[in-house]
Amino acid sequence: MKSMRRLRIVLATSLVVTPSARCAGLAQSDSSSFSSSSSVPPIYTARFTSVPFEADLLQFVEKCESSISCAGVSIEPKGDIADGGRLYRHSFVGSYRTSKTYETRKKDFTYHRGEVRISPSGEEVIEVREDVTVAQAKDVCKSLLSDCVAFTYPVRSLTNLDRPPKVTFVSEVREFIPSMFDEWRTYVINDPAREGRIKVPDQLRYDRRVAANPYRTCCKGEDIPPMEEVVKVDTLERISCDISREEFFLKYELPRRPVMLVGCGKDWPAVKEQKWLPRNLAPRFGNRTVWRARIGGEERLNNEDYNHNARWGDVTEAMLTGKPYYIFDQLYDPEAKIIDDEYEDPKPVQGGDLFQKLPYFNGPLRWFCVGPGGTGTMSHVDPYGTDAW
Repeated sequence: MKSMRRLRIVLATSLVVTPSARCAGLAQSDSSSFSSSSSVPPIYTARFTSVPFEADLLQFVEKCESSISCAGVSIEPKGDIADGGRLYRHSFVGSYRTSKTYETRKKDFTYHRGEVRISPSGEEVIEVREDVTVAQAKDVCKSLLSDCVAFTYPVRSLTNLDRPPKVTFVSEVREFIPSMFDEWRTYVINDPAREGRIKVPDQLRYDRRVAANPYRTCCKGEDIPPMEEVVKVDTLERISCDISREEFFLKYELPRRPVMLVGCGKDWPAVKEQKWLPRNLAPRFGNRTVWRARIGGEERLNNEDYNHNARWGDVTEAMLTGKPYYIFDQLYDPEAKIIDDEYEDPKPVQGGDLFQKLPYFNGPLRWFCVGPGGTGTMSHVDPYGTDAW
């Protein structure tokens, strides 16, 4: 991909690959936790839906399990799964537990962005350790310190990501102070036997902003960690894009196992013939063709409002002169179809697009995204809640 460094182009094709039989099995085993009614105290503000059908509930529970800041899900007492109930997320369950609460089963700790404030006497402090990773701290709190309910530590910078400067283990949480700018981080144990020592459950409120972006997303130049520190915490598996559809489905798709596919575009004409380099892409569309794009400075690019009538001539001027720009348009437009033969679906997902089975679905599922080299997107959910490559 060396020849592509000056331009970032993303072709997003959405796929739905979850087998319906698997969902049905989950529904049968998990929904019983919500079947009875009871009163629920005022919970947190993360309302999910006014009509949580069974499929919505399963998706909601799965999202909670995959979120480091979610400890459980509750339904308010106005209905059951398929009859007008509402779903709420918890960062800490505790006294909010009812017979209609699902508690996380896959993680021992829940992340909270903020500080456990220590009392003047310091009697709740079990010990302080300086040479311990976050993973080791979890093991210490869970297994070695029977009185431990949480550990908290300051974030000095974004270097040494896997080893905080000082970790404090506590037997009680008497005061919790949220940290807007990620100066402190706290992990609270998910253990009903110890939760009585969390004295301020109302302060461990679920925060959608923390769930969406649990860690600091920008930093000063001197805080950017060196690559060797990033490599230490980057354990995501990489595999060749030459893996077969069948093997990919069985090993990764079916068990929902995260993986990064490498080398998917190495044989595309767009890459081998350098057709998408700025100097080669610019003359391929008429200057008066219309695109959905943003052109301008940083403030303009951070604005979600797109110009739906941006001229290709203005886009190419920005492309060739180094001005900021970003195209996010559908591939259904006639002027965009000329690139259809210059890429192909990656081998591991070929044949996995279930939208092709829907006879009346006309939503946009193919996108043409172009931006300057070095740009990218934050983590997000694709249109229609789909999975895109």
